[in-house]
Amino acid sequence: MGLTSTPEPARRVALALVLAIGAFALVGSSSPATGATARHQVVTASGHRIRHLGEFLSPDRKVWCGGGGFGTDVRFCGTGGGASPNPNPPQSLATLASNGKVTICRVAAASFRHVCLQNWDKAPVLNYGQQTESNNVLCTSATSGITCVIASGPGKGRGFFINATSVRRIGPPGPPPPPVPVLGDADAGQVGFGKPYPSDVATGVIITTNVRHIHWRNWGAKRATGTGTGYWVPPGKPFSDARAAPAVVVAYDLGSCHGQRAYLKLDMWLPSRGGRFNSRYAYPTCL
Repeated sequence: MGLTSTPEPARRVALALVLAIGAFALVGSSSPATGATARHQVVTASGHRIRHLGEFLSPDRKVWCGGGGFGTDVRFCGTGGGASPNPNPPQSLATLASNGKVTICRVAAASFRHVCLQNWDKAPVLNYGQQTESNNVLCTSATSGITCVIASGPGKGRGFFINATSVRRIGPPGPPPPPVPVLGDADAGQVGFGKPYPSDVATGVIITTNVRHIHWRNWGAKRATGTGTGYWVPPGKPFSDARAAPAVVVAYDLGSCHGQRAYLKLDMWLPSRGGRFNSRYAYPTCL
């Protein structure tokens, strides 16, 4: 699927997307919920810039947060996994799924058989007052600790608070909403597939199959619409001369893909180049 002024057969180009997130293990006793590097920045009303970090540390370096890699949309923050003079420090871990489900792990003394997290990685510090957003999870750093919540959609406001000595769920009471649908499966395209709210989508391997910095509306409804930046190539020019233009992306045909709620079809176009929705050229997202 290419973004062109008139429909044409799919063309494909390489898009390398590397998300550096440290390897981690989520193990140990847990209880189900009841109730990188910056890519671009947004200025909030307070004047702070929202960062987009794959992983980060609290300013006191006692809380490590990450996730969203290795084909999962789960975000996490944990304590007690870094260097410590105590060979068996207490640990805590909170994970947040895309629908707002929170799972908490606590161990009084970490051991080979009882541990919440491993592989504490080096990461940039999220300073007091700063925020970072990744995979629709917004995390805020304050002197009291780190707060991470779902930024939009059915699970909005659900999340957790964590610092060096405590961890708890926050947000609306009651069970979380049904799992948030994803865009097909990870093998259906180059970038963004198999995830909810993908900020970048690439169906193929040429620049005209890319849409970046997507902002979605109504994700979870029968039809989700996003706007972002696409690309087109002037006639007779090489792909290196591709030009950016506003793009529209539509994910629809909500169903099941390998047992997971997912959008099964995708269409995207450049309105300024005469493009419009056309189901005949829909891209199948589930293989």
